[in-house]
Amino acid sequence: MAEAETCFFFDLNTEPAGTRARTSERALAQAVWAYVSMLVGRQVALDELYITNLCNYFLPPPPKNAVVLIPQVQADNGLRELTSALASRLAPPRLIIAMSQQVLFHFVRTKFIAPSSGLDEFLHNSAPSPRIAQAGGYRARKNAAFLSVCGKVFQHDGVPVVPVLHISSAQRKPPRYRESMILAGKNIQELIKDA
Repeated sequence: MAEAETCFFFDLNTEPAGTRARTSERALAQAVWAYVSMLVGRQVALDELYITNLCNYFLPPPPKNAVVLIPQVQADNGLRELTSALASRLAPPRLIIAMSQQVLFHFVRTKFIAPSSGLDEFLHNSAPSPRIAQAGGYRARKNAAFLSVCGKVFQHDGVPVVPVLHISSAQRKPPRYRESMILAGKNIQELIKDA
């Protein structure tokens, strides 16, 4: 199991190839950078990005057909750290891209993002399945819960928040998310068009 010092091994984007990066880790870092650039509609410079995890603790691997569960305590700690990091910036970010259903679930659960139409239903449907959670995995109670919010614009203290598919899901290009991801790209590009 690979352990990253930074989210998505993103620090590997600044290292020359072949120094310490393993091929798969570097590929993930480059894929995330390319994904964000695709959503923005242009190549994004690394210094324009602030990439962080909601959970900065190593967690055990999930059971089959689930993703790693971010326990509520770790998610709450991560949200405090994120809130602190945002508050310490000289200028607010132009945009927050939430890259997974579970992250958005915690954003809504803690009211990190402002209440909005459809979020209560999303919160209920995206709660971890209790049986899977007991085994250390996350799978939403309802499979298509994220479809109702993916690509839409929400708010955190005046900063737009756009939920998108996690990089691993986006690479598979699930057909049912095609329209939502097109909407995400349009919304993101509109929100930062003057950047």
